[in-house]
Amino acid sequence: MTTTQSDATRFRAGDALPEEQRRARNTSPVSENKIHEDDIARTYGFRGGLVPGWTTYAYLASYLSRTLGPAWVTGGSATVSLNRPVYDGDTIRIGGLVREANGDAARGALTVDCWVDGPDATRCAPGSAALAWGDVGPVDARPPFAATDQVPRLPEERGPISRATAPVGETLPPVLWPADAEAVTRFLAGIDEQNPLFREGASDRLPLMHPGAWPSIANRVLSSNFQLGPWIHTRSEIRHLAPARVGGMYTAYGVLTEAFEKRGHQYVTADVLVTDGDDEPVVRVLHTAIVVVAKRES
Repeated sequence: MTTTQSDATRFRAGDALPEEQRRARNTSPVSENKIHEDDIARTYGFRGGLVPGWTTYAYLASYLSRTLGPAWVTGGSATVSLNRPVYDGDTIRIGGLVREANGDAARGALTVDCWVDGPDATRCAPGSAALAWGDVGPVDARPPFAATDQVPRLPEERGPISRATAPVGETLPPVLWPADAEAVTRFLAGIDEQNPLFREGASDRLPLMHPGAWPSIANRVLSSNFQLGPWIHTRSEIRHLAPARVGGMYTAYGVLTEAFEKRGHQYVTADVLVTDGDDEPVVRVLHTAIVVVAKRES
């Protein structure tokens, strides 16, 4: 993407970004994933139902959208690790620090360390974000797994998944996600998002999709293709490939790239390409989740 980014040129390496506070909300208190329900989560050693990982990322993405501007939403990238749980009602603190900044309005790059801290200052979700402008880099070739002619899997066709049974390397059936105004309004209400960048009527163009939607859609590549018990999203690496606007039906294509075990938990990682209503690529996500959660003492 070619852009001038006057907002980003004001940053210098070492600059601290203004901190924000907000109250976290469990956006999935009743869902197929019972890790978000208090009673079930406590049997796994948590003090209550977990705020979904995509919700925690959405709070961070809202912060980055306001701080870095629209160019990050349409052409930037971010990585987040969801290391500690966030609970409903927690007062979270979101902040950032500029690690690298160079260039001018015509050409440059910016890298930011960012995070979501819990009410006790525990670093729940460390991350990083990047934005480059002025040079058109090579366009990624469409990955083979995104050329599938498969149709979405029906719920009753899903089978269980574990480290041993994960079909690593096999193309998964695509997942559809409606991006009509009603669906997007519900999404924005769930994360208390008021930024006009993502809302109807704010400009003469269709609003942009909120970047917090991407890990939510990547989650569905797992939950729509496999029968899961309680499970936990743990990490996402997200690249915005092109402007993504409200409207139409988004499609998420995916393939599992690895399955592994760590501290008793069983994980999978999915490579996901999201396309817009014209089937044009807009986002690439490398998405990791615990699909078999080991129980711990409370």
